[in-house]
Amino acid sequence: MTQRSSSEGSRDYTAVVYFHGMGSQKRYEEVSRLIDALDHYGHGLSAARLGDIHAKSETSRIGQDDCTYIEAICQHQAVGGFRRDRFRFYEAYWAPAAAGGVPVREVLRWMLGRIPNPLLSATAPWRLRARLRTAYLFSLWRRLDRSGRNPYNRNTLRRLLDSYQAFEAPEQWRAYPRGRFCEFVESLRRRYPMDASAVALARAWRSHYRRCEALNQFVLLSLGLAMGVAALLALSGLSGLYRWYAGASLGLVEWLDWRRADGWESVLAVLAGLGSFTGIGSFLSNYMGDVQLWTTYEETEEKHRKRRDILEVGVSTFRHVLSDACCKRVVVVAHSLGSSVACDALLHLGRYNRARAPADRLPLEKLDQFVTLGSPVDKVHYFFESEAGRYHRYNRVKEEVRGDLGHAPFTARGKPQIHWINIWDRADIISGPLESPNDLRMKALPVDNLEVSSLRFPAPGGSHSAYFGNATVVGLLFRAIFDQAYSYRDPPLAAGRPDFKALGVGRGGGRAYTAPLQALMLLLPWMGAAYLLAAGQDSSAAPWLGGTGLALLAALAGLSLLARKPSAGDGDRIRGKAARLLG
Repeated sequence: MTQRSSSEGSRDYTAVVYFHGMGSQKRYEEVSRLIDALDHYGHGLSAARLGDIHAKSETSRIGQDDCTYIEAICQHQAVGGFRRDRFRFYEAYWAPAAAGGVPVREVLRWMLGRIPNPLLSATAPWRLRARLRTAYLFSLWRRLDRSGRNPYNRNTLRRLLDSYQAFEAPEQWRAYPRGRFCEFVESLRRRYPMDASAVALARAWRSHYRRCEALNQFVLLSLGLAMGVAALLALSGLSGLYRWYAGASLGLVEWLDWRRADGWESVLAVLAGLGSFTGIGSFLSNYMGDVQLWTTYEETEEKHRKRRDILEVGVSTFRHVLSDACCKRVVVVAHSLGSSVACDALLHLGRYNRARAPADRLPLEKLDQFVTLGSPVDKVHYFFESEAGRYHRYNRVKEEVRGDLGHAPFTARGKPQIHWINIWDRADIISGPLESPNDLRMKALPVDNLEVSSLRFPAPGGSHSAYFGNATVVGLLFRAIFDQAYSYRDPPLAAGRPDFKALGVGRGGGRAYTAPLQALMLLLPWMGAAYLLAAGQDSSAAPWLGGTGLALLAALAGLSLLARKPSAGDGDRIRGKAARLLG
């Protein structure tokens, strides 16, 4: 008879709290998708085995409706037998709080209003948008480190950060009222007169900032132009179809005559215009509408109530889970916009504890790891949180109240507590490496960014939803949840001190051709605009532009056929690849 561990009868468990992304998600659907990915692909990654998966209910511990969770038993090999550990999967289901969406016209106007953001950011005084500019400094530093040719040391970086923080102090506002970059360099030289490298790094920082903002402006203009060109092509296509149907001037053969501007216009309109607008209204209302509701930070706006309701779902889920004495550990997994909801909910828990006596505080030490997939946290900050006020004290209070990785619950008693692992895909335009949540003074560990590539073709929509079919992602989640890998609770020692950095997952990597293909995609709306302009002037360039555009569209469409999502039938292949990647 097999000997069983005494822990089998224990009621203790690890809680996994999952935050779904934007859109009209169904309750239990996304968290079930997570469990299925772990169940299908996770076996073979470690000695653990997942089984006995059932849905259960329990009474709310915070006076709300009864709570449903999915329980799974994970069997681990142990000395003299095996150990059975309990895991409960909870879903922070915030979709009902965003129900109703936003009218398409309002969402479209709101999106177009974001286009000037890079220009406004680049022309703002250097003192303002401090967290955004610091995030660019962190990204520059990571790039220099990766290149292996970083001419600066970390002391220089710390001096630069300290000087930039001091540049926002009241006496600096009086000494340098305009807050321009040249004034910041002057204050830096006065603060560290013997450190020329700090000034050199500051100038490299500004150059990096300007390059990034120029690229951001081009991308936003291209997206805005794409919507305009698609609308014009759709209207033109409808007009051409009507003329053919009515028999006013063109027959079917003439209508498809590629030598005529009218023919090219109709072909492009049908292929690009009408196709582009299929379902776009639903996408704008249900998906981008969720983003608009969540990013309404102004408390005087009516939509802020929706944001407050969404945040409350996350906070109440955490309170319910943390209030159970049998819950010994909490792992947070969040996808897409849900990562921003989860991050704000975690920071809210830190503020909740700071406002209460020790006896009334939540046991935030149970929070262990935070894994985000396809996270837009930096983009949310860029477009909606980085606007600074005109008053020094307001900017200081805003930062101190919000918090970052240097505050609870991410850091406790000066030591890192929650390991934030951010998984992103360059083909997923919503995602990216995260820098804005980092501690502005670099006293806490930064977000651990891991780049992956899920699909062979950089399809934005497919890549954004393909994380649970990626071998590296599923393997990391399996080990983090069931094997407690990468946890800051028991770090290795280096020279007698905890070495938290040794628990990093690495930076990963993507496909070399993703960026060039994305550049071609950004050229398409400009070619479409040039075609419409040439066709309107009866230019001989119209057929050439139309043919080139069609050829490029056909090539990209053909390549996109390679963007097949892994299915459950690929389990053996994915498990084998994950096992090789994870050793």
